[in-house]
Amino acid sequence: CACDVESPLYSLALAPHAGWTRLFAGSAEIHAYLRDCIDRLGLRPHVRLNHAVAAAAWDDVARHWRIDTAAGPLTARVLVSAVGAQSAPAVPRSDCRGAISSC
Repeated sequence: CACDVESPLYSLALAPHAGWTRLFAGSAEIHAYLRDCIDRLGLRPHVRLNHAVAAAAWDDVARHWRIDTAAGPLTARVLVSAVGAQSAPAVPRSDCRGAISSC
């Protein structure tokens, strides 16, 4: 499994990665790079994976996020939504004459 986006585009500005093995890296290589970034930047204690979020709201007074999850409530200064909205590909259909339809 490989990505259809050039690997350098996955490099974070604060953690550049010049050692991609291919222009279109495989998922394992991208995953290893991101895990390395999390460790080098000291983010692992702040990352919560596989937490079903029921609601999230910014608290202007406290200046943090109030997050309701299946595992219980959390607060955070930063919230990154990684819901995977584009995890199901939509492949356009072709009528074999070059016309493409998204229906």
